[in-house]
Amino acid sequence: MATLKKKILKPFQEFARLSAAGGILLFGATDNFLIAREFSSIATYDQKMALMRCLFAVAATDASISVSEEGEIHRIARELLIDQRDLVALRVAHQRHLPGISRS
Repeated sequence: MATLKKKILKPFQEFARLSAAGGILLFGATDNFLIAREFSSIATYDQKMALMRCLFAVAATDASISVSEEGEIHRIARELLIDQRDLVALRVAHQRHLPGISRS
């Protein structure tokens, strides 16, 4: 678990280091886009997938992923250039928490 945590945190820490070194302070929705774009440029595909798994897990903590939460996850996935088949696999893994899907 500690190794996975280190792998996930590494690109965030690198981005924070680069941002601090460059004196970048970001606020607002447009800046979220810039942060996602920067993360995408420095993270490996495996790190991006780890982040996507984390987003689905956090959204599912209350046993339900709302339409707006799923929409935001999809928006982030597009920005990180996550393959559609990988995103579908994540949705299938969390389908019991998604709205409008039978929970049989």
